[in-house]
Amino acid sequence: MREYYCYKFHTRPNIFNPILHGGRLFQQFAVDTYIKIESSRLDYMWHHQNKIRADLYQGLLDNIQAGEQNGDAVGKRRVLTSSFIGGPRDKLRRYLDAMALVRKYGKPDVFLTMTCNPKSQNKNIFLSLEMLLLR
Repeated sequence: MREYYCYKFHTRPNIFNPILHGGRLFQQFAVDTYIKIESSRLDYMWHHQNKIRADLYQGLLDNIQAGEQNGDAVGKRRVLTSSFIGGPRDKLRRYLDAMALVRKYGKPDVFLTMTCNPKSQNKNIFLSLEMLLLR
């Protein structure tokens, strides 16, 4: 499904794509498409728990060992793998990757943002900024 919409949203030279020229209607269509793709991915995770070995995460013993006092967390769990972008396991993986980079290279020195007019005729500004950033 994702590949289909990537094909539909792709710009091609000398071919008019009415979807891309829809203005606010295109924006709504893009949001609806995103929701449709995310729902499809979640539906896949929901129905294929046996393929991702979700049974390894389940069980009453796991809840007891975790110090669960109430019985509300006991039951059939659904697991989102770290390959599901935006899920809690993915966020934890990305955080740990970022902390590993900080451990290896140290804290970031400068957080630099810039705003330039892309239609500016003064190209020297871009060259000097590029040289500054490459040092």
